[in-house]
Amino acid sequence: GTHKVLSTSHKESEFSDCSKKIESYFTLQTQSQAASMLVRLKEAYSITTDFSLIESLQDVQLNFQDKPISFINEELTQLLTKLEKFTSDNLKVLDTILEHIELILWVKSKLALNQLKNFVEIALTTSGEQSIETYYFSSVCTNLEAIIFPITERTTYISLIQQFEKILPIVHGNNEILKQLKHISKFTQFLEELIQSQGSLEETTIKQINQIASSGVFAVSSQTPLILDKMVQVVTKRDNVERKYNMEQLQDLRSKLNLIVVTLENKVGAKSQDSDNPTGCQENATKFNNICDLLSDLASVIKDLVDKGDVASSSYHFTCKLQETEKVEIEILHARKTLTKRTADIERARREYYFLNYFTIS
Repeated sequence: GTHKVLSTSHKESEFSDCSKKIESYFTLQTQSQAASMLVRLKEAYSITTDFSLIESLQDVQLNFQDKPISFINEELTQLLTKLEKFTSDNLKVLDTILEHIELILWVKSKLALNQLKNFVEIALTTSGEQSIETYYFSSVCTNLEAIIFPITERTTYISLIQQFEKILPIVHGNNEILKQLKHISKFTQFLEELIQSQGSLEETTIKQINQIASSGVFAVSSQTPLILDKMVQVVTKRDNVERKYNMEQLQDLRSKLNLIVVTLENKVGAKSQDSDNPTGCQENATKFNNICDLLSDLASVIKDLVDKGDVASSSYHFTCKLQETEKVEIEILHARKTLTKRTADIERARREYYFLNYFTIS
């Protein structure tokens, strides 16, 4: 009886394996097309790892109907399982990306991941009539990031499949992305010019930051419209000429400075020498980033105090220099304590004088 059960179980297992092979056989053509595209991607990305299994499946595309079902061994079955997500719709996505792979490779060669955000932010403010191309470029790089920067010559075929699987739900969720990719692929010359023009911004930006570091007075005031971008500003003075920056302009400067620092760091890393030492610029960038973040926090707390009816905060004005981060931190602590007390006072007054509320009178 036990032998019969084991024999039946063994036959069921064999039947199940055979059934899976038959299912794989009928989806083989689609998956072999995916394999063919993955091999083309390997060549485009200059990947040097072993793709022999993928390549063997690619060959099946031409004569898969002549192959016996027994050729689908365990290793190939595992690969076919990994390729299950490459349906006909997903193959169209892959095909479009291959068609415009030059743009993706161009981005990889021109920009590092940590440069991209700053590059796009600056480009959006300087691209003028072609800002739509810059927006498309930003959208494509953001949504397809998984198949741009993480893929290197040491990427395995399994990792390559996984990276492309990451973008499939994004692309299917927004059918504009592939259209944007097609459009922006025509404008690599424009993007090239943008990168070159940003090099000329370096000197101007560093001069502005140095001026702010030497003479700039940062201020947070509630005597302006209570919008965070308006509440924070910095004033510099040179030769008795004042220049004011609001928070939006400071953020623009910040993006440019961060891009410059990253570019200098990459140059030093590539040259393995200190001729373009970014230390001084980096120190200013760190201070500038810190003070902007702190003053934004302070402005937010002051705005909350004004909104809660704190009389003293309605005429608030605080100033500091670039290096006075500790002074700002102390001011934030004091303002938060005041806000906590004000909030508690309001809650207590609401409970105590609840009966005076018009809506509680019957």
